Amino acid sequence: TTSHHTDVVNPVISSSSVPETCCINLSRIALMTNGQVEVMHRILSQFIEHHEHDSERLAANIEAKDLGSAFHIAHSIKGSAGQLGATDLQNHARLIETTLRNDQMVEQADIAKLSKSLLMALDEAKDWLKEQPLPATQENSKRGSDDLLESFHHLDALLEAVDGQALDYAAGL
Repeated sequence: TTSHHTDVVNPVISSSSVPETCCINLSRIALMTNGQVEVMHRILSQFIEHHEHDSERLAANIEAKDLGSAFHIAHSIKGSAGQLGATDLQNHARLIETTLRNDQMVEQADIAKLSKSLLMALDEAKDWLKEQPLPATQENSKRGSDDLLESFHHLDALLEAVDGQALDYAAGL
């Protein structure tokens, strides 16, 4: 009697085998996700989904003098950039966030820098997703990675809440 044992192998990427990029620190993401390709896919896909139109939205909100919405967009970009290790993008978003928090006018040059950095990060995420396709069998077996991703989002929400409370407290001083 011959027994055939087949396991679904989850591709894993070593953080040292991840190519260098200019904006997103893929090695950091690989380390954070234990190199689980499907989790990296979900994180990068959600980054694209959540921020693909933020440059336009930010500029439109600033132009419309909706500084609260503009602040939240910059804050969200800053947080996502920090998670992805995209320090240039994070710094540009932080500058705009701080400027808005201080009720100062945001310079067009600063919006342009953030937009350029965001576009580069989005392009890198899209390129990586194309270069690292998921095997068809894996797309149907993401339950374990969903738990990890859910924990990641829960942690992100907690950090956002704490950061927001700190900002409210600082504004009250």
